[in-house]
Amino acid sequence: MTPTEKDTETLLIIKEWITKFGWSPTVREVADSLGLAISTTHRRLDRLEELGWIERGQFQSRALRVTTADWGS
Repeated sequence: MTPTEKDTETLLIIKEWITKFGWSPTVREVADSLGLAISTTHRRLDRLEELGWIERGQFQSRALRVTTADWGS
């Protein structure tokens, strides 16, 4: 599966948040940063998980974890 521009954009939002605050953003914070609906953001996060770029903890807030070494840069 080849990453898209949207995949990279979403990953960079997560990376910037972690760099700035020291913890991962919530799904709502990612959605707000991208100007997207929560459902659309969930689909983007699902895709990043499929690509192996992130992992998400179930039933936890701020459970996004970047797994790719280059963080999409």
